[in-house]
Amino acid sequence: IAFKDYTTICSSAPSEILALMGLKAREQILRRNHQILQQNLALLEDFFRRHNNLFEWHRPAAGPVAFPKYTGKQHANQFCQDLVEAKGVMLLPPHVYDFKESHFRIGFARKNMKEALEKLEEYIIAIQTRK
Repeated sequence: IAFKDYTTICSSAPSEILALMGLKAREQILRRNHQILQQNLALLEDFFRRHNNLFEWHRPAAGPVAFPKYTGKQHANQFCQDLVEAKGVMLLPPHVYDFKESHFRIGFARKNMKEALEKLEEYIIAIQTRK
């Protein structure tokens, strides 16, 4: 217990310095992150509009996470599993949240959202042409 107290009782000096740097640049960081979120929301709006036969989309009121519903024939758990295996795109399936419905979690705070949605769209096209 004493060893833990001496090693974790406070943040390391480099962490404190980095935190101060972040606080000093907070307006720039927040502006950059807000811009990324707005661009990604526009991409998601367009994506879900084009694929409204497979998804129910409700734009989130706040935060960088959405919980759309997959309305395809397979369960969302399987959809998410197949997607990550086929395209390397990870959506968190409903079983992670102990949720029985066909909703999945999608985060949209990353700069590579456009590429991820392109891979998701490739996968959707592939499963639709297999039918």
